[in-house]
Amino acid sequence: MNRYLLLVLFTSLHLLGSAQQEKRTIVVNGFSYPDFSDGTVHKNFTLSYNLTDNLEAELRWFYDHNGFSERLRVPLLLKKYVSKRTYLCGGAQMEWEFLSSEALPSKADLIMGTGYELNQGILIEGTLQSPLMNRGSINPLGTGKSGSSFLNLSSKFKF
Repeated sequence: MNRYLLLVLFTSLHLLGSAQQEKRTIVVNGFSYPDFSDGTVHKNFTLSYNLTDNLEAELRWFYDHNGFSERLRVPLLLKKYVSKRTYLCGGAQMEWEFLSSEALPSKADLIMGTGYELNQGILIEGTLQSPLMNRGSINPLGTGKSGSSFLNLSSKFKF
């Protein structure tokens, strides 16, 4: 199932990208919290690619490590701008728990949502994440096994 979803997503990206021959841009950004001397690490990386004037592909990368877990989340989203500052988004996310013995992804989610850019430095995004697969004990809070959908509200401040 996951392979088919990714195949459809990449085929759509290719067809939409080849439909128009306009100037395309790649935007890369990221951050990492400072070392708090307790071994905690939090990193974020984003790669965005404009397919058309109002369609963007975005690959995100989140790495978190603390005394209880070491995780990597990698969402791949398509963002369709319906106005200058409002977009709809959808895609898939894979998540790995490195402290488990399995090398396979521990969790896969389907993501759908919307975002609004209040101004050039403030972004608010709400997404609904529905599980496609959960092999381990990963849920949004980090404990127990989750098999239900959840709403994720996030914001980003750029300065």
